[in-house]
Amino acid sequence: MEEELEIEKLNPERELTMEDLRRFRAECCLEYVVMQFREKRSWRPGPEDWVRLYWAIDLVHADFTKRLQERVYLTDKELKIACLTKVKVQPTVIAWLFSCSLTDISMTRKRLYERITGERGSAPMFDLWMWKF
Repeated sequence: MEEELEIEKLNPERELTMEDLRRFRAECCLEYVVMQFREKRSWRPGPEDWVRLYWAIDLVHADFTKRLQERVYLTDKELKIACLTKVKVQPTVIAWLFSCSLTDISMTRKRLYERITGERGSAPMFDLWMWKF
């Protein structure tokens, strides 16, 4: 039954529902916010930019930040790295945003994976886990 609903959502001839429109607006909002974070340039995010990013991610990904923080305690920096990873910002850009080395970001991602899952892992394993969570 659930599979049939998913297939129907893909039908280009069906009428859009209000839920479809809300989801589309949320996805557009997230994409707009994320675009700012994806490019290296002179812009640096302020506190309101981070709040906007968290809000947009939570809107599209079912309270992502809340679910993640219920799972494990995260520092402010760790939450930011997790959110940027969730929206597929490149690690080199994340390092640039935090004014630290790519190695620092990779080690943080690896440690986060191990803390969240309780298993040995790597930075790429953290990325995959974040994308699925």
